[in-house]
Amino acid sequence: MRFTNFALLYLTLSFITGILLARSLELDIWAWVYISIPLITMLGLLVLIFKKKDKSTTSLYTGIAFLLFISIGALNFTLHIASKHHSHYSAKSNSGNSFKILRITQKLKDNKFYSKYYADVLSVNKKETSGTVLIQLKKDSIKPLVTDAVVITKSAFSDIQSAVNPGQFDYKTYLKNKGVYHQMYLENSNYKVLTQETTTFNGLNGRLIQTINSKLKNYRFSPDELAIINALVLGQKQDISSEIYDSYTDSGAIHILAVSGLHVGIILLIITFILKPLKQIKHGNLLVILCSIILLWLYAFLTGFSPSVIRATAMFTLVSIAINLKRKTNTYNTLIGSILIILIFQPQFLFDVGFQLSYVAVFSIVAFQPLIANLWHPKYKLTNLYWQTFTVTLSAQFGIIPLSVYYFHQIPGLFWLSNLIIIPLLPLILGLAILVIVLVLSFDKSILTTFFASTLSYSIYGMNYLLRWISSLESFIFKELSFSSFNLIASLLFVLSLYFLWKHFSAKTIICSLSAIILLQSSFMLTKIHTASNEFVIFYRSKHRLM
Repeated sequence: MRFTNFALLYLTLSFITGILLARSLELDIWAWVYISIPLITMLGLLVLIFKKKDKSTTSLYTGIAFLLFISIGALNFTLHIASKHHSHYSAKSNSGNSFKILRITQKLKDNKFYSKYYADVLSVNKKETSGTVLIQLKKDSIKPLVTDAVVITKSAFSDIQSAVNPGQFDYKTYLKNKGVYHQMYLENSNYKVLTQETTTFNGLNGRLIQTINSKLKNYRFSPDELAIINALVLGQKQDISSEIYDSYTDSGAIHILAVSGLHVGIILLIITFILKPLKQIKHGNLLVILCSIILLWLYAFLTGFSPSVIRATAMFTLVSIAINLKRKTNTYNTLIGSILIILIFQPQFLFDVGFQLSYVAVFSIVAFQPLIANLWHPKYKLTNLYWQTFTVTLSAQFGIIPLSVYYFHQIPGLFWLSNLIIIPLLPLILGLAILVIVLVLSFDKSILTTFFASTLSYSIYGMNYLLRWISSLESFIFKELSFSSFNLIASLLFVLSLYFLWKHFSAKTIICSLSAIILLQSSFMLTKIHTASNEFVIFYRSKHRLM
């Protein structure tokens, strides 16, 4: 498969370049407006003056169009940065005497001492405001918060601490990418809940998830099993224990806990199978398309519209339309189109690690899986199923490994084994989990519900046991790997050159691959040169310093 629409690719890359420029330069909104207006004017004049296009005018059109998309990408990103707006809470008084009214929007994973939430700042001293803060609620509080609870407090906004040790995860930058710039500490004495009415999508989503969990607890699921159901189906990972999370990470199966393209693709297959009889009636295809799209986006709502789910849902919406209308689709164009659509509405998603991993994995699968799968054609269906699973898993790693080393500093060596076991079973477990949720909401405490709930419980227990065993083989887990930004870019370019070499073996692709190898080697050499052989580091650890 090849790209059939280079214009879409170039415009998307231009839009991404604009987002990166806006993030690094941090210019005012009006600066990008003043840059965009002349470019729009120039493009309009070219259309009016040169009605006949030749090679030179086409190049000029193209150049200005790309520059315009860069400025539009930058302007769009700047408009989405809440702190740039005059209504942002940070522009108001932050004294200990100013009243702040907040609405809880999302529950996060707790730590040892605090329960964590995101909250929208509705007003400061009776003046309407915008923006989101991180709420740290002391765990001994007798007033736990729920989604959509409206809270009044005099507690001041405080800065989020940056990373204090070399190479440490920077929580401040992570939150900044999500549009969260401050935090607020609450305890019994300094806040009051005004109302807990459910009035927003987040509130409705939280209430539905709470109802589902309260009903599931009646079926003797262990805490770990309930946490896996929440992660697999509802996209809620807050309750996963560190032991289970580490076993999934070390076995190379962590991706199944993040609802993404794999899960949405399986759900689309289930929906398509259920709705298949509708195709026999008049306008059946149109009805199937509408139902599929509505059900997919309802599922996206159920999972809280996470970046990976939005990406997958947008992509599979286009795929669903194309399949049911029996149109040929170019997967690359579908992926690139979904990237552009998502970044127009949520440009901050570009810096989300899950968003990056998800897209890189899908691109790698689309590019490499057909090439690897053609190396062998098994005769038997079961053998072919495992061969296809292995090729999908292996091809995804071409793109994932550089990003995994860069962000997580480790490679699970037995990823292929865990995926060979889990991926064929995942559609059954996911389908069973959805069925159980539907049953507990519709026919709670029936014999049928109890039977399927018990089957699901045993299935998840078996999956957890297998992954725990694989993760215990520590000699196959390569940890504490260091990777710079230069190493990451060089590695991804090398993977890209490898694909073109494999796809089209020629003198040009050989030269590109050799150049990529030289660039990759140079990146490691430069990193080694710039790494000091002798250094004295003082590490900070929980009110102590280590030398």
